[in-house]
Amino acid sequence: VWRNRIAERFRRLFATMDGHSVEPRLEFVSEPSELRSSKNYLLEKGTRFFVDFRLKNYPIDGLSLIQEFNLQDRAVLVTNHFHDPSILRRATDIGVGVMPKEFLSEVSFNLTIGGR
Repeated sequence: VWRNRIAERFRRLFATMDGHSVEPRLEFVSEPSELRSSKNYLLEKGTRFFVDFRLKNYPIDGLSLIQEFNLQDRAVLVTNHFHDPSILRRATDIGVGVMPKEFLSEVSFNLTIGGR
């Protein structure tokens, strides 16, 4: 559900900027193996990551994934468990912000085009 909401918000925000058509890419990665293979180009760019804490069917969680790929300065942990002191402590220890999942559809994006 949140994936559709964020994608729609993203499309509306970036339909045009200063009269120019803008088409930034919004990528969804469903499993950690995608970052290790075909979508690893995302790791090389200035990509920002919203990482769910619970990774279905995987033995690692979102914080472990952020650490594995050294994304601390480019990632925000998104979770329904934002009130859990152990999750907050782990996130603070590695320097990752935490956002309640329900707020994800309200995220604002800043886009720089040609230095503007």
